[in-house]
Amino acid sequence: MSQIALQLIQHDDVLKSSLDNLRSQKPTFLAIDTEFTRRTTYWPQLELIQLGIPGEPILVIDCKAISDWTPLLSLLTDTSIVKVFHSARQDLEGFLRLFQTLPSPIFDLQIAAAFMGFGHSIGLGDLVEQLLGETPNKSEQHSNWETRPLRPAQISYAAMDAHYLIELYPIMLEQLESLGRSAWLTEFCELLEQPSRLVTKPEHAWVKLRSHLKNEAELFFCKEFSTLRERLAQEANYNKTRVINDADLIQLCQQMALYVRSQKIETLDVTCEEEATPATPLSPMPLPSLDKVTPEFISAFSETREASLEAFEFVTHFRELRTHLRHGLGTLFTSTQQKQLFDAKVRLNAEANRLVIPMHYLAPSAMLDDYILAPHDAHPLVSGWRHSITQPILKEVLTPIQNVTFEE
Repeated sequence: MSQIALQLIQHDDVLKSSLDNLRSQKPTFLAIDTEFTRRTTYWPQLELIQLGIPGEPILVIDCKAISDWTPLLSLLTDTSIVKVFHSARQDLEGFLRLFQTLPSPIFDLQIAAAFMGFGHSIGLGDLVEQLLGETPNKSEQHSNWETRPLRPAQISYAAMDAHYLIELYPIMLEQLESLGRSAWLTEFCELLEQPSRLVTKPEHAWVKLRSHLKNEAELFFCKEFSTLRERLAQEANYNKTRVINDADLIQLCQQMALYVRSQKIETLDVTCEEEATPATPLSPMPLPSLDKVTPEFISAFSETREASLEAFEFVTHFRELRTHLRHGLGTLFTSTQQKQLFDAKVRLNAEANRLVIPMHYLAPSAMLDDYILAPHDAHPLVSGWRHSITQPILKEVLTPIQNVTFEE
């Protein structure tokens, strides 16, 4: 690993003077990297923040030693300076947790690389090798960043990644502009600057488990108890697998579904929009045997399981339930819509391959599902940077079947 100039910052006054000096250089961009821990917590716990601009030492900020973050917040929110990250999401989650605000504007090298044809989720080391011709030393990649004092090798490793961001940014920006895709990146990265995009809403947590579910009953209870797990994890700042792991949560949903069937509750008819006929009251359900569950979840589950059973028994909002089910089981598409969805996926995937960009950047599954169900001109799938690519394809897919007005 080549030696680079760096400065370890462990005092508030040194942080202020160092950032004052950095701002005096009037940089157009700022490279930002972090080291964090997340083994037992829901939110990333920032341990180091590395900052760099061309021609200046890399600043390595020890988060455990700083109490006044005002100078850094002023820099992060200065919109005249582009903030350069690689795979920014977890860094941004850490910033949001620590500062209750986010840097802006953002340039994510990993997203830029995807728009340049490098594929999805390319690592920083691979970018360095392919664009800079260097092989990074990753010996400290899995280092324990919580322990103090920090070893010199740890500090050098942390600073080196920020150094690489400085080297890569102008190269990748120039290539993106030559491809005519810099506006794509700008629009894509603007989504990262929205706090709502970084925090999972508890009521949406079930979606990540949907592929493990076999029927409406399992899906219904997965929504109930995934919401509970996510809420408890966020409130206590626990890694959610500490609350209840995925395998046990899925087992719980399956047991609940089996239980309601054993009680001869009629299967939900999701094609009906009338109120369900009340079923025979359920007998008490025993608490399932689960391996690794926190007391908080056991307590909360004990309080909510009967309410969940009652909600299942007396479902009246079938339209709302249909909205939740459509991405889980695909039961709500008509035969016509299923054909439209299949045709759209085939054509959009071919276009993504032609452009050498990931399909889920061009047309994320949930976004495409939503569009097929309710197409309109302002939908994000046919607006912004995607418009000129997706609109002609989707117009052709939909036109033979329904008359949809598109703005040219």
